[in-house]
Amino acid sequence: MQELGRITAAIAKNGSRLGQVLSRAVVGEEIRLRDLETALEWFITWRIKLVSPDNPFWCGGVTDLNVTVDDDETISVTASIRIGPESDVMNIYEGVLQGIFHLNDNRNELSAYKIKGARLDLIRSN
Repeated sequence: MQELGRITAAIAKNGSRLGQVLSRAVVGEEIRLRDLETALEWFITWRIKLVSPDNPFWCGGVTDLNVTVDDDETISVTASIRIGPESDVMNIYEGVLQGIFHLNDNRNELSAYKIKGARLDLIRSN
């Protein structure tokens, strides 16, 4: 149970960081793609640990980002990702990630998200 608490805290921390980067896009500020790639990579790294706790995965990279601001609180993201099991870091899966991220009313944190892609279909907030 202590491990679950650590993972949940890391998801919240990295989700907050991702929300802050995405919020800059919503208000029209220019964002550095590397900042978004890094924030998304760390968020996914922690979030996918809950998908398969017996065989946790990690995210080894996010590239080729395409970001669309759908409205004042919603951002769509597609990207190429590399993920693999923690038990064998040489076993890497490459795929396409599609995500929809909703910001809170203050547009400074994630309020909900849904991420799809190879081995990622179970990632969602509510």
